[in-house]
Amino acid sequence: MAFDPLDKRPLYQKVVDEITGQIGSGRLKARDRVPSANEIAERYEVAAVTAQRALRELQQRGVVYGVAGKGNFVHPDAPVLLRPLELDIHTPEQYRELRDRIVGAMRSSGDRFDVEFSAAEAAGDLDRMIAVKDAHEAEMRGVFQQIGALTSYVHQMRIRGVVLEPEAEKDLVKDGNRTRVTLPAPPGPDSNIDGPWPSRDEHPEDDI
Repeated sequence: MAFDPLDKRPLYQKVVDEITGQIGSGRLKARDRVPSANEIAERYEVAAVTAQRALRELQQRGVVYGVAGKGNFVHPDAPVLLRPLELDIHTPEQYRELRDRIVGAMRSSGDRFDVEFSAAEAAGDLDRMIAVKDAHEAEMRGVFQQIGALTSYVHQMRIRGVVLEPEAEKDLVKDGNRTRVTLPAPPGPDSNIDGPWPSRDEHPEDDI
């Protein structure tokens, strides 16, 4: 299956997007074996060096991990993080706008709580103090849900190789829109794949 020649993305990126798409759709599941460089080269009609670069990119993002002598496998967390996106954000500006709105809501709620609770406290109105506290807790639960969704979204985008948060700009590589990110932990003891696990700086051997 050759890629569309009118698609101007680099060939290695097309391979990366194809494999991450298969993981996101469920065709490749957690700990499933990923095709080797030779298999990728034959399947997508690309050079072996292109296939190897795609596998390195997938490992650097944390989408796959390598086991010497056995090949590359889907990281257990990758299917969750590559599922369809929950938030309709496509640019760093949209991300910052939503982040600032959520942070602003948190600060506004905290300031309002401080004023209202202090006034009730000064008046010795215990019922009002409790009511203000309950209202603030309910409001903050909604804010924290938004923060959770935003945090999950950032992680989803980073594993796709897209930078949204300005703090990550120092990690950008040459093409200007990629950052290398690994998932927080390799597969644990319950994995059905034997170790040892490669370190962040190691590249797995292709199972040629």
